[in-house]
Amino acid sequence: MACAGLARVWSVLNAADPFGEGDASPASLAPGAARRIRDTVAAYYAEYLNRHGKARWVDKSLDNCVHAQLIAEIFPEARFICLYRSCLDMVASGIESSPWGLTGFGFAEFARQYPNNNIAAVASYWLDSTRRMLAFEEEFADRCVRVRYEDLVSDPEITVERIFSFTGTRQVPGISEWCLTVEHDRSGPGDQKIWFTKEISNSSVGRGVQIPVNRLPPQTLLLINETLAKLGYRTIDETWNRSVGNVDPRAGQERAVQEDEEGAAFRDAVLGLIAGQLGTASPGFIEARWPRLTNRHVHVAVEADGCAPAELTWAFGAPSASALDAGPTERGGASAECALVTAPAPIWRSVLAGEVNMAMEIAAGRMRCVSPVAGAMMTPEAYALAEALGLTSSSLPGQGDTAGAGEVTGLPR
Repeated sequence: MACAGLARVWSVLNAADPFGEGDASPASLAPGAARRIRDTVAAYYAEYLNRHGKARWVDKSLDNCVHAQLIAEIFPEARFICLYRSCLDMVASGIESSPWGLTGFGFAEFARQYPNNNIAAVASYWLDSTRRMLAFEEEFADRCVRVRYEDLVSDPEITVERIFSFTGTRQVPGISEWCLTVEHDRSGPGDQKIWFTKEISNSSVGRGVQIPVNRLPPQTLLLINETLAKLGYRTIDETWNRSVGNVDPRAGQERAVQEDEEGAAFRDAVLGLIAGQLGTASPGFIEARWPRLTNRHVHVAVEADGCAPAELTWAFGAPSASALDAGPTERGGASAECALVTAPAPIWRSVLAGEVNMAMEIAAGRMRCVSPVAGAMMTPEAYALAEALGLTSSSLPGQGDTAGAGEVTGLPR
């Protein structure tokens, strides 16, 4: 941003346009202009370095990918860390960070292109930025190192060691822990989340499974998949949203599952509660209220951090002994012919207790409902399942004495 602003000032004063007619890619600066801009920027950073006792500075402004060629010209000895993240994980993070509108992080331009589709807007931002970085990386291969966010948070020491080797910096073993213990600036621009972070975590890796793929325009999805493949990520297909739990977006990588006893006990208690509620549901109400679902199946999954999901399959309109294959599984997921309803154990517990509304949890993406028939987020299977679990105020014919929302007994804490 600083380099681009100074280049623009230089162009105005010299009746030139270093950015070209309507082109965001900067042209070469006139002799002497790059040196003057470099001296100005370096002087400001030198003051910052002196205040903090540092010898080297790194700028990670979000618009650097737009002005990367200009920066490379102004600082011919600079090295570039090209940091990538899988598309739909980034979309999930971007939308979460912009709950009141896509006005920051460079999203606004793309929000104008897709005024009614935040997913397409942020995905298009990812596509534009990522393709710019890949083009720059190809042109300046000897000055760039590629880093994937997923590698950084999953194995920070190894990844940082590679970055330090590339930049010719002294290795600092343990830096992934030490960097979170030092004092950080309390004001000014920066990542405010650093103040609320104690450790590097990969818990957000794979959260992109909650993003509805059918909200991506087909041509945009095609280009996204081409770009993902270049970076060694899984491509996005029609089965993407049918995964239970977070799935590692890196091609050929499986998310490590280590059974946490406490988390597994909570997960199993929640699944047991769901199975118990479904076991009390009379098959008559399906035939009376949801006849088209009779003998169809819904796959219910309870996710837990650090654990495999626990799952069951329930047949609409079947006798009460209708929970099939209930329990933890190594790899979650339902067949394409079966509806899927999945959520983390705490979300399920809150839904069953009547503390939160199931429809709102689905709308927010914290609970996912995927139907064999693509389209609506709230599918007939979700409505019927909610009734079978006693989560509605409706009087259900043949339902018997199923407890209503907030009356479920045996809720785990």
